[in-house]
Amino acid sequence: MRLSYLTYRDALSSMGDPRADAAVAELVDAGRFDPGTADPLSGLGRPGDAPPVRVFLEGTPRLPPWVRPERLRRIASFFRRRGPGLAAVQATAGVVGTYLSPPGARALRAAHELGLPHRRPTRVARLLTGLADPEAFSGARIVPLCSRIRLAHAAVRRLLPRAGRWDGASPPLSQLDVAGAVLTLSVGGPDALDRVGVPTTAEEREDHHYAWRIVAHFLGVPDEYLPDSAAEARELWDEVRDHEWGASEAAVQLTRATIGGYQEHVPADLRAAVPGFVRRALTDEHADLAGVPEGGFDDRVLAALGAAVERVAREAAVVPRPRAVLPVEQGVTT
Repeated sequence: MRLSYLTYRDALSSMGDPRADAAVAELVDAGRFDPGTADPLSGLGRPGDAPPVRVFLEGTPRLPPWVRPERLRRIASFFRRRGPGLAAVQATAGVVGTYLSPPGARALRAAHELGLPHRRPTRVARLLTGLADPEAFSGARIVPLCSRIRLAHAAVRRLLPRAGRWDGASPPLSQLDVAGAVLTLSVGGPDALDRVGVPTTAEEREDHHYAWRIVAHFLGVPDEYLPDSAAEARELWDEVRDHEWGASEAAVQLTRATIGGYQEHVPADLRAAVPGFVRRALTDEHADLAGVPEGGFDDRVLAALGAAVERVAREAAVVPRPRAVLPVEQGVTT
């Protein structure tokens, strides 16, 4: 059944994530949450008690009943086959697309200024590399990462209003923001691949959407608000963009950070071509909203960025950092 935009918006715009919100609220209210640490959600709790984060993580939901094993195998095959190119467009143009909802971008920017590092680029990189694993949803890659993302979003929802940094009608990083970001990655990824010269088939688009539908489930979006097919997701995404996407200074700043950060991970002679790659993948219309600089297109950037995403994901999974891997203050080479 087709999901209308109004139904989707009205249900999700005020919705948080009750279990994650409760876990973080207990930590914040008890003074046991320090946003200035490398990972404010790790090592929490005192000896002898039940840390709320641990309880939350142990209660992670299982695969939903609509998931089929044969589809999981197809997903892993698709991400192994298309992995580097898909990672290149998703970790740059895809992430920038998620900044084009002004409330979501404003929440991410305000959270960074409050001391919560901006890690969306690295988290997307880790999701993309993890989805190529045949055991992605049953092992220690995707599901624990989604749980940590849920806790990070809950921290933003708790801390921004308390610090007087949020006056929106809906909570910051509501499930509408989460679902919208997933739609952008789900539908926009294959579109971006097509634009940079890597065509995708209808079956690949279905498998790609199916993968992100499962990711959205583990990010706490209720299943009834996840489109069943790639075609239904596209219809909804078109409406979401028409109603929600727009320019904002927060989006420009976050975009600058994302592009500048990945420029540091590609060969020096290709750094100036990264903005042009993002513009081609995202379209000029949407790149202008995000403030992506003009630049020429160089197809060598695809492979270079694919390797960069793998490196960023690997480093983020191993090395705790006191700041974001791609700091908001980062500049762009043009």
